[in-house]
Amino acid sequence: MRMIAMIAAAVLFCGCAIASAVLAPIGYANAADALAVDLSNALVMDGDTIRVQGVKASIRLMGYTSPATKAVCPNERALGLKAKARLYDMIETGPATLQLVPCACPPKTEGTGLCNYGRACGILSVNGVDVGKTLIAEQLAVPYVCGATSCPPIQTPWCK
Repeated sequence: MRMIAMIAAAVLFCGCAIASAVLAPIGYANAADALAVDLSNALVMDGDTIRVQGVKASIRLMGYTSPATKAVCPNERALGLKAKARLYDMIETGPATLQLVPCACPPKTEGTGLCNYGRACGILSVNGVDVGKTLIAEQLAVPYVCGATSCPPIQTPWCK
């Protein structure tokens, strides 16, 4: 809930235009109870990570993994750049719903470098569709589902 308070303070302080996304933290009954967040200035780090103004940590999008944009393998790097561009395009079409979810980390490590590189975790939907499902369908990502406290090794089929 601390992150939600930070977002609320940032939105109220900056007077940002609010309407392009809804942030729905776990525990909220529905999106109407959630805090609106402006994603028009969201920074797409790669196909599965974004930064949102007013949120200290990057947000790792859950349910899939995309190719790395800084990969050594040229094919993975090219697909990573396509996934990044596609995620940006989807966010631009809006409306978007960003739901923060617990990261799959050992107890008491979430929010630290020991858990998901310090990133928060979330699920992003645009026009009611999970962006991960779209990227997977377009072969710009693969499913990647974690357990409660850990994730399996990442499979990178892009450079075999």
